[in-house]
Amino acid sequence: RRRVTPLWGRPRGRNDRAGLVDIVKPSSSFRNTKLGELSVVSFNMLAPSYHWIGKEEGTDKGEQMDRNIRIPMSIETAKRTNADILCLQEVEGGQESYETALKEKLKSDVVVDGNTTIGGYDKYVWTSLCPHRAGDVVGLCMAWRSKKHMLVSIDCFRRGMVVQMVEKETGATFCIANVHLPAKPGEIQSRLDVLTTVIRKIEECEPPTHMESPLDGTMVICGDFNSDSNSVAMNLLKTGRCNHGKVKDRSFKAKVSKEKAFGMRHEFRFRDVYNHRSVRKLAAPVTVCMGGREPSVKDQMVYASAYQNDEPFIDWIGGKRSRRDRSKLRSTQATTAGDSIVSSSPIRVESVFATVDPQDPHRSQVIAAGLPNVQEGFPSDHLPIGALFTPEPTYGDTTPPAFSKFHPLYDNLEDVPAAKRRKSSPNKPHSGLSFQAVRRRNEYSQSVIRKRRHNAMLRAISDWLVKRGATDLLRDVPLYKWHWTEGVGGTMKNKLRAPDLACILHNNTLVIVEVTVANKLDLVRKQKLDKYSDLQGLLQQTDKVTEAGVTVAEPMIVVVNEDGEIPKSTLRDLTRLALLSGTTNVDKATREATRMCKTLSKMVVEATYGSP
Repeated sequence: RRRVTPLWGRPRGRNDRAGLVDIVKPSSSFRNTKLGELSVVSFNMLAPSYHWIGKEEGTDKGEQMDRNIRIPMSIETAKRTNADILCLQEVEGGQESYETALKEKLKSDVVVDGNTTIGGYDKYVWTSLCPHRAGDVVGLCMAWRSKKHMLVSIDCFRRGMVVQMVEKETGATFCIANVHLPAKPGEIQSRLDVLTTVIRKIEECEPPTHMESPLDGTMVICGDFNSDSNSVAMNLLKTGRCNHGKVKDRSFKAKVSKEKAFGMRHEFRFRDVYNHRSVRKLAAPVTVCMGGREPSVKDQMVYASAYQNDEPFIDWIGGKRSRRDRSKLRSTQATTAGDSIVSSSPIRVESVFATVDPQDPHRSQVIAAGLPNVQEGFPSDHLPIGALFTPEPTYGDTTPPAFSKFHPLYDNLEDVPAAKRRKSSPNKPHSGLSFQAVRRRNEYSQSVIRKRRHNAMLRAISDWLVKRGATDLLRDVPLYKWHWTEGVGGTMKNKLRAPDLACILHNNTLVIVEVTVANKLDLVRKQKLDKYSDLQGLLQQTDKVTEAGVTVAEPMIVVVNEDGEIPKSTLRDLTRLALLSGTTNVDKATREATRMCKTLSKMVVEATYGSP
């Protein structure tokens, strides 16, 4: 269990590597980060147009005054934190005058304590809260310093943005999501929808590069959640699921259908940076205090890693759960949402940014009286929150994992260190469990591993093909639901015939891909080919395929051994996929397929034997 220190501004020493969480005073700044470290701050700046809503007289004059005084002060407050990444909400942009002013304010340096200079942010991205609404100038902004990080991709949508960045010196990639969820307390479903979109956008980002950096695969979601840390929205991020039926958030209720609940599930397990109750109580008991309302916690920041060993939560939609399943449900929720969760992530929270200071009672009195209060140095009704992420103390102390030197075409299990091999427990009772209980637990654990491996491989191949122009992507869809097979009967109606992946590639070619992990590679490949051997001929005879001028390729089987060994048949099929995707040179296609083989090999080894 990680310990929490109640000390403020404590000098950092060797004990900090033991898992202590520092609290950075509101008047202080994060230290300069090293390679493999990252600091992120989130701050809602309160847009001038929102500040003057409902005020009939002097609205235009008041908004202009905000732009001249309060907004520059808000940006300076955010820059004073010295974070690597700034996630700002309710920022005006989209017009040349706003964009020019924003760029100048972000780029300028800040002098603190009279002699310390904090560098500005020379790169930023901005998007409207509602991108499809013309003329909306209030939006989200993310700023960073180009000397350390570089933008890889950005995906903007209603009330959110997902940005993938790379650490220049190590090549490690990580994702940052900046959101502003709907404010009305009763809009529970809308907040869940935005967070679901965030998760799906993160899943669509490029997979981790497997660089030797703890930041590789890190994910951070932050912003104005307009809900507390125990809300339905936060539980979706922490547990990876949402109950169907009536859900309650504070005194408001919403009805979530089974289909909606099923569509929200994900395999990530995000953690609140203010995870420990003592840290929340000491550092950030309040993040917003609008005039006339009580102080509350509405701004949140959570993080996760693609290399966590947490088992994905598996829900049962419909049907009667057994007592063992209900017990498993309770234990999973308690383990995931509890404050004493044991992290297997390669990163940890070294320090968090405080919103209050016990040694400064006047600050708490000003906040309680209502914000903003420019005279007292509070330009917004929100307060900035943030965290500094550093490597776990054990990161880099162990022997490098097997997959870092794994050759997908030749190596086998003998190259995997014995300590990394995940063996099944012998069927003997322990802790009072029967033989049957131990066997069931082992079977469940193996089923989770198989599902994790399969999903990781399928997602990687899908992303690989999409980047090469694949369209009409279908994943795990039965044949009778394909629009190419409408009106066709026979074996097409068999619900068990659902290829893992189907899409249209270059030159209007329809490809079918099956993905699997097994020990008997040749046998499984033959079974898969037999299962879909007639599919090419059947599809060529359908009216939809003929009218569209689609050419159907032979089914391709991507099979990988549990130990990461990849047969030459898989390399051959991946090379065919690269050629069908538009690569004209055979040697180049082979190199691309070989790189994909290495990626798949690493994924399988990680899922089977655990992350490094």
